[in-house]
Amino acid sequence: MPFRKLGDEHSLSGKQAYLKVFAELKLLPDNTELTRQYCQYSSGILVMDGKYIKVRGYAQKIPWLYGIDYETHDILFGILVPAEDTTAFLQFFQILKTLHYPLKIVVADDRSSLPLALTKVYPEVPLQLCQNHYLENIRRV
Repeated sequence: MPFRKLGDEHSLSGKQAYLKVFAELKLLPDNTELTRQYCQYSSGILVMDGKYIKVRGYAQKIPWLYGIDYETHDILFGILVPAEDTTAFLQFFQILKTLHYPLKIVVADDRSSLPLALTKVYPEVPLQLCQNHYLENIRRV
């Protein structure tokens, strides 16, 4: 709903509605904290992927990186990043570590910057190429 319309419903200007909404949003708990407190995952098999989406302020679509627990199919969290690079993957794995997720293996696309970031944060965890990309690599040969 546009802030102007929301403001009209509550006898506020659009800017006043905007300020009230963001003040309320700041009071909400952090999503990763809620995940850490209330979600229990046992598989440790993380399926990681990215979806490029259009975001205002960016000329090109940017990736939303997300991780899904293989057994429960629950999305652990997701982050918007400017590019699928080492910095983005480092940020992703550092957030995952704060969730105390029992990571055993990462199943992901064939991105050259991903193994480096994974090794820095989780040196003992292996990386497995997802089946779609594995088959695609075979088809190219």
